[in-house]
Formats: sequence, C-alpha cells, structure tokens
Amino acid sequence: MTRYFTTSRKISGGTAGLIIAALMLLTGLAGIATPAFANGSPSVCDSNSAYCLNDWNNGGGSNPIKMYAVNGTNEEFGQQFINPCNSTPPDEVTPTCPFTVGSGLNTMWLGQPIYQDVYGNSGLCLGANTSTGYAQLAQCGNSDGGGAGYGVFQIEPTSNSCSYGDYPDINRYWSDAAGATRYLDAGLSNGGAIWLNNPYDGLCLLFTQ
Repeated sequence: MTRYFTTSRKISGGTAGLIIAALMLLTGLAGIATPAFANGSPSVCDSNSAYCLNDWNNGGGSNPIKMYAVNGTNEEFGQQFINPCNSTPPDEVTPTCPFTVGSGLNTMWLGQPIYQDVYGNSGLCLGANTSTGYAQLAQCGNSDGGGAGYGVFQIEPTSNSCSYGDYPDINRYWSDAAGATRYLDAGLSNGGAIWLNNPYDGLCLLFTQ
C-alpha cells in the first residue's frame, strides 16, 4: 500500500498548497498556479523552492529524474513504506539492517522509517546511478524490499533541521558505499540534476497530494 504521509508529519493537501504557494511568492515563482498536483496525484517537492521530482520526458527504466517547477507533468511520485528488515514495528531501521553491520549507520538511524518513492505513471521508483549518484528510475521493491533496484531504499530521519513537516532523504545505497550518511540533493531549477550521495543535509522534501 502506498502511503503519502507519515503519521507524525501528515499535512493536508490544502495546507501543503498554501505552504508551496507562499514559497512560490518568496522565490519569484508566483506566476505558477497554486498546485492541483496533476489531477490530484501526489508530488514530492522541495519545501523551500517549489521544485519537484520529475520523471524527465516520462521515460522508462534508468531514465533520469530531475527537478521541475511544481504542478508540471510527470511529477506523480508518492512515498511507500517497506519492511526490508522485518522489523517490529514494521518499516524501520534495526540494529543490523538495512545498512552494513559495523558501519554505525544502523545505530545512528535506529527506528527511523524506511520507504521508497514510487512513480505512479510507471510503477518504477526513485533509484540511483551506481557510478555518478544521479537519480534515475529503478525497479521498486515488494513490501519486504525484495527485488529493489540500486538506490531505492530511503530513510526518513524524524529528527532533522527541516521545518514544515518535511525532512531530508537519506539514501541507503550511497550511505553504505561511503560508510557515512548520504542525502538526496538537487539543483533547484527546471531540469536541475538530482543526486543521492551528498554528504550534507540536502533538500527538505514535502510529500503532498
């Protein structure tokens, strides 16, 4: 089941629309309509800029995911929690999973939610190029995370420096590769690249519908 909000950060579509409308005024994007989010579908946006994840040119597997102004086409991404660690309660980081044991990352992020970002138009997910770290579409995992492509598992840190009920995105694959936390970040412009191997807090993501 795809869930577009966490219980602790649920924001109504109207509230999220007001937040992003205010952000558009602050960032010079007021000419863009207050978002209806593509026929009511969800979007994943940076709460500080009103740019959103976008399946660039609506491609298939390995197609790049870039940033585009809110309310564009090909932005129908939603958050789906998964349980690769067989945790109780489900969908959480455990002392031994999902990061490499001994890296310290499981302890650092213990109990934090694990999820994948599903693109509704194709059923593929936000993943990562294993050479560059740039975002691209990849195979989603099942409810237990099985079959997921590279870079699909994301961690939602419930304690963070974001403000509007949003949060940074920690990428499990690139954090494992570096032996240290790696975040999603992006160039904030139409067509701006997204990468999942930033060593510092990246975008503050807001899931809305």
